[in-house]
Amino acid sequence: MKSVAASRTQSGFLASVIYWRGYIALAIAITVGSMAAVFIRNAQAEDVPSLMIVAFRLIVASVLLTPLAWGQYRHALVTLSRKQIFYAALAGVWLALHFISMTMAFENASVLVTNVLSLSSPLWVALIEVSILGAIFGRKVWYGISVAILGGVVIALAGAQSVEFGANPLTGIGLAIFAAITHSFYLIIGRKFRAGILLIPYIWILFTAGAISMLTAIVVTKTPMVGYSANGFLWMILLTLSAQLMTHPLLNYALKYIPATVVSVAGQSVIVLSSIFAFFALGEVPNALQIPGSLLIMIGVVLVTKGQASSRFAVSTTPNFDRSKG
Repeated sequence: MKSVAASRTQSGFLASVIYWRGYIALAIAITVGSMAAVFIRNAQAEDVPSLMIVAFRLIVASVLLTPLAWGQYRHALVTLSRKQIFYAALAGVWLALHFISMTMAFENASVLVTNVLSLSSPLWVALIEVSILGAIFGRKVWYGISVAILGGVVIALAGAQSVEFGANPLTGIGLAIFAAITHSFYLIIGRKFRAGILLIPYIWILFTAGAISMLTAIVVTKTPMVGYSANGFLWMILLTLSAQLMTHPLLNYALKYIPATVVSVAGQSVIVLSSIFAFFALGEVPNALQIPGSLLIMIGVVLVTKGQASSRFAVSTTPNFDRSKG
């Protein structure tokens, strides 16, 4: 009897570990990802250009993943179709555009404003899916978009009144919104064309395509790749190891055990955590309008995310609805 009870206890413990490991991975991913803004800001303080910061994180990540991708996943890579490779690479270019616009936004706007706007991609995904792909969503999505737009107006007013964070807060706001739009195209392409591609090969193609596009931009703009301080390179290394090589894989790992809607909604906590890190590490204190505006956008994003999930579930039983998982 004791052995049976012990076996049941052990089985229950293992089941609990399996259940919680997705949430543990999600918590680590969010915490590590929230530090990215501080790493970027500190690299910029060492006079490292934003273009170099993005190129470094993508190039180093691609190089570090190459032995794994071509060692354990060679067969998966060589059997990919040209179409799969093309769209994975295209998604990588959009991801690089997201990184560069977000990084440049940090030069001109506060961490809170930059993150809350650049992480509003679910709003833009919904708008793109409706206007271009012909998707139909329920009222919750439109309520969320309306609330987020109101929050955006408040943020814009806050930016117009702010002279504390960055040379041009309104430019930062525009760049952060562009970061959200480019991230939306990255998500849409990945959702539609990633089916059948394993995680590591997909990430390697993403990072490599992004690295090539940023390296091209480096050459065209004649941005130097050497000559920066040791501290500048240290902050870029920390950014690469954390946000680039930990957050992305851990989020995908969490998606194995947690619904995508939960992961997406939980991801909004990056805004809060990154603002806390920015307060202690950078001395940033949001002004009176930035906090309520950010809260409105976060609420809008949550409503849109949950509304999209319920809408997709409702229509997934329709035979002619094309729904490829990203």
